Amino acid sequence: MAPLPGAPPEYAGVTLVRGEPVGVLDVGLALTGRSSFALEAGTPSRSSVLIVLDSKGGLRYALLAERVDGVEVIEDAAIEAPPQDSPRLSGLVAEGSRFLALLSIERLVANPASSRDTARIPPAGESNP
Repeated sequence: MAPLPGAPPEYAGVTLVRGEPVGVLDVGLALTGRSSFALEAGTPSRSSVLIVLDSKGGLRYALLAERVDGVEVIEDAAIEAPPQDSPRLSGLVAEGSRFLALLSIERLVANPASSRDTARIPPAGESNP
């Protein structure tokens, strides 16, 4: 991964995916203000995961994350609207006693620093103040 001089700190750099340059966003830094893993000399740690996504608009993004806990297929009917004060979420999915937050990749990439301003997602049964 090569650094992107002058880019916001949430952009870890750029990498090649199948010969095409793709910007890499540090998800931990974008969502919490601190990286969730150690980047040493522009290189992700061994436990880091690079997730490559194609957007609806045809753009390709890479997300640098600490780990992936699973991959799920979610039916459109199961997706609920996110809280109005959560501009980086595209929806919520109730799964047992917890919620899965669906990130809007386009919104996250467009303005990663403001992603930390999203509302807290309450556990099931608790209301959002």
